[in-house]
Amino acid sequence: MLASDLAIDFGSVNTRVANAKGKVIYEQPTIVALDQETGRPVFYGASALGSSAQGAGQLLVVRPVDAGQLEDISVAELFLKHVIDQTGRNFLRRRRVLATIPLTATPVQLRATANALERAGVHKTRFLVQPLASALGAKVAIEAPVGSMVIDIGGEITNLAAVALGGVVIGTTVHFGGESLVRALMLNFLERDDLVVDSEVARQIRDQCGVLRESDDDVFIEIVGRDRTNGSLRRALIDNREISEILLREVALVIDAAVRIISESPPEISNDLVTSGIVLAGGGSQLRGLAQVLAKSIGLPIHVYERPERLGVLGASRCLSSFQELEDSFTAAPPR
Repeated sequence: MLASDLAIDFGSVNTRVANAKGKVIYEQPTIVALDQETGRPVFYGASALGSSAQGAGQLLVVRPVDAGQLEDISVAELFLKHVIDQTGRNFLRRRRVLATIPLTATPVQLRATANALERAGVHKTRFLVQPLASALGAKVAIEAPVGSMVIDIGGEITNLAAVALGGVVIGTTVHFGGESLVRALMLNFLERDDLVVDSEVARQIRDQCGVLRESDDDVFIEIVGRDRTNGSLRRALIDNREISEILLREVALVIDAAVRIISESPPEISNDLVTSGIVLAGGGSQLRGLAQVLAKSIGLPIHVYERPERLGVLGASRCLSSFQELEDSFTAAPPR
């Protein structure tokens, strides 16, 4: 193990970095604000989200990762170089990185990410699929012959897998995440009320109400948006019942995928899951009432953790102490 080795969770919404001691040393939105005239980066992370960055007409705010895939390679390189610099670039050591990846990552995506990290000063990059990393972060004994299941909900995608004997037995990815819930609410307001609602307003409604109604009483929430026709400010009401129904329609994607994994797993694995249950990971897993809904719909115990959004990067960091020994079990980017 080298002191300069890093674990990186390069996500669509946030990027997290942990060192070999299991400490998260970087946690910022995956976003860059560029000067529109020169193309040079001006702000990174939370600073790029600030009103000063978004309100300035000369700046272009870019998210280089979408649904777990690199959408803008040049901006991704700028961002990763910033991350490496912020976490202590060391020119005297041959720094290695273990990065988490979605189950659906393609060889092209792996090569692009490895190239970006190499240009940022990384000597060697290896990859670990998100469900295995999150299981390790939850301290699941993935090398055991006992099956466990992980549902890792990010900002844009959800990785689901049954794991055992150090690998993924069966897994899949669905386009569901915290931000897809925001878009579902915004679309509802647009179709129902001809109202364009700010994403931050929809995000607050999502977090406040969640998917599980705590009583049968209707609670109405007033929202403010812009009329789609004339752009004027207008108010509308929505009740918690309707919000729950909107979000549950999206959650059904995860439930269906989980049930499919259980039914398609070998019998000995699916039998294990009855006892071992499901590790619920990722920032999107914190949606109010989600754990209860999943437990009831899937029929397996759900394990909830503090800071579930960090399980992936912390799990990858646990492998850094055995990087050399485990290297053959990690995924490498294909050769150029």
